[in-house]
Amino acid sequence: MGTYPFVNFKMTPTLNIGSTPTLIFGNDLYTCLIDSVFISNVTDNLMLVTVYIAREQTIGTETDFIFSNQIALPPSERIDVLQGSTLTVEAADLLYAYSDSSSNLFNTFVSYRELTELTASFGSQKKYI
Repeated sequence: MGTYPFVNFKMTPTLNIGSTPTLIFGNDLYTCLIDSVFISNVTDNLMLVTVYIAREQTIGTETDFIFSNQIALPPSERIDVLQGSTLTVEAADLLYAYSDSSSNLFNTFVSYRELTELTASFGSQKKYI
């Protein structure tokens, strides 16, 4: 269990993402509420950005769930993929992003709340007898 205030407000930035899927968020210990996923085009090109969540639904097998497919991102602009919504991710879920071309680079800023009052993931739970 965490200590007061039981919720940690955090932000994870990731630089220069191209056409290779890149991890932009992951938390092995706690369920988190993602409040925003800003993507920021750092080029003068129109680009298409895809964001997906990887989850191990069956032990040893990861499944990729497309969250936003080919979002049009104008040159030098930024958008919030969540558009004012909140996304709940479980411990060990991973959030990835990539663009349509290796020359189309963007940055991400994931703002989230780490819920430390909830029981930690199965791998870190302590059992008392």
